[in-house]
Amino acid sequence: MIDYNYISKKIKSKGFKLADVANTLGVQYQTLNKNLKNNSLDTIQKVSEVIGVSFFELLLPPEGFAHFYDEQGHWLGIVRKYPYSQEADSVHMKEQFQQEDTKEDEK
Repeated sequence: MIDYNYISKKIKSKGFKLADVANTLGVQYQTLNKNLKNNSLDTIQKVSEVIGVSFFELLLPPEGFAHFYDEQGHWLGIVRKYPYSQEADSVHMKEQFQQEDTKEDEK
């Protein structure tokens, strides 16, 4: 998913300012800003090349997925989040104990 605020934060996290990226691309700051807000894939691709990240790293991952990085902070891709939250684990454990209790009662 394309999210202007997410892209802006990613640009800043890589040590760039939007104005510097615009200058490198040879466009006005306002033009770059407008193109990013209008979800221009071409502009996002160019920005990714300037700041040295994958095009996909500038996209907000879909629900249930996350960006995956190695220990050095290098982007490795988008992966599915672990399916169990702590809350889901506790519900699962409770259900498992209830099933075991039911089996004991049946004996």
